Amino acid sequence: CVGGRLVALKGRDGASEAAGAADALEALGGELGEVREYDLPGLAGRRTIVAVDKVRATPSGYSRRPGIPGKRPL
Repeated sequence: CVGGRLVALKGRDGASEAAGAADALEALGGELGEVREYDLPGLAGRRTIVAVDKVRATPSGYSRRPGIPGKRPL
């Protein structure tokens, strides 16, 4: 839904993971929003929150049949 926002809880490499997904986000109508790193009390290591904003409609052709993403990743 255009105007929506996905907020994902990631591990310590969340920022680099989000940066690596830039092409896929662009292709699917998303835009990387806020990325915040923090320490979660009681757990070892840092965590990352990654927000993705939906800025354009998803192009036709998505979602794809099972098995196709593995053969032709974004």
